[in-house]
Amino acid sequence: MLDFRIPIRDWVSGAVSYLQTALGPLFDGFADAVDALIGGLLTALQWAPVPVVIVAFAALAALLAGWRVGLFALAGLFVVENVGLGQASNYAEVDGGSDIQLDVNNSTTAAIVYSRHEVSLQSGGVYTLFMVGDDAATANGVLRKDR
Repeated sequence: MLDFRIPIRDWVSGAVSYLQTALGPLFDGFADAVDALIGGLLTALQWAPVPVVIVAFAALAALLAGWRVGLFALAGLFVVENVGLGQASNYAEVDGGSDIQLDVNNSTTAAIVYSRHEVSLQSGGVYTLFMVGDDAATANGVLRKDR
């Protein structure tokens, strides 16, 4: 093995330091312009009522891609606007194993809303259970291993 190494880290650090020193005001001006543009768009979108924003984006989609895409955007954005937000529960720590029963209870009635049997959980793993529905007849869940 050779002891010689190409000093790429030093070259890159030197180039970045030079660019920061020589073109710093240009980068700051660009960052300020982008910040002003994003701030203006954010202010405009927050100022306008949601139905107006939806119709405006649908009209823009219709102009750019045709009336069918505009109609789809209109319907899709109204659906997204009317989806109710759920709640996240506190996390729980459990031991890993291959024969675990997983129950989800209603926080007000304590009734079991969702149940899975013989679930395998890896020790030290992180899992998320996504739930849809509000009672045992309509509840569905998807258990996903995050890491």
